[in-house]
Amino acid sequence: MGYPQEKTVSLGTAGKRERKINIFVLLFIILFIATLLTYVLPAGEYVRIEANGRTTVDPHSFKWLKSAPVGLFDMIKAVPTGMVEAGNIIFFLLIIGGFFGVLRATGTVDV
Repeated sequence: MGYPQEKTVSLGTAGKRERKINIFVLLFIILFIATLLTYVLPAGEYVRIEANGRTTVDPHSFKWLKSAPVGLFDMIKAVPTGMVEAGNIIFFLLIIGGFFGVLRATGTVDV
């Protein structure tokens, strides 16, 4: 003789999956919002001063600039341009990630 089987009651969540937003969709939305904000927010700049080998900002030197909104083509061009300008950082992160991958594969470090 066995134990009687317990019946479980479903609350209607059995067939539903939690939907997650794709990271590239999220990045595109942020990029699009930032592009739209260039049409709304005014532009301005501070004067930068170099002293003792460090560049600092003069807090009393703010001036308004003529608005220069970002167009659609510039928005699309921003991603590859940013990757080219940050190439050293991207390369460094890939090397460090590969280094930790080798350490984990050999069993030297368990994270």
